[in-house]
Amino acid sequence: MSFTITIKHKDRIYTMKVERTQEGAKDERFRVSGGGRFILLQTNRPQALARGRKPKWKIIDGHVRKESNLEEASLAMLRIYEAIEQHYESMEKTATHQGEIGSFNT
Repeated sequence: MSFTITIKHKDRIYTMKVERTQEGAKDERFRVSGGGRFILLQTNRPQALARGRKPKWKIIDGHVRKESNLEEASLAMLRIYEAIEQHYESMEKTATHQGEIGSFNT
């Protein structure tokens, strides 16, 4: 599955392609690409959500543009994580809403 995300960082707008490359009961991997670069992210999102916890993310491969300070780089990555999570939350809300409509019509 692939989709695009848009984030704002340092007064600029970035659009990136996100592809889920691995999906399991405990973790997922995503390839985020844009501007000729990519990063590979891993998250425990499926397991964390099942336990009512906040997912943890980590970079496992790729190239992150050199930032002048660690705080700015961390903020950019946080925005990417949040955009991916928001994408899946909106998909879940849509699926739930469609299920409610389906059960209402039967």
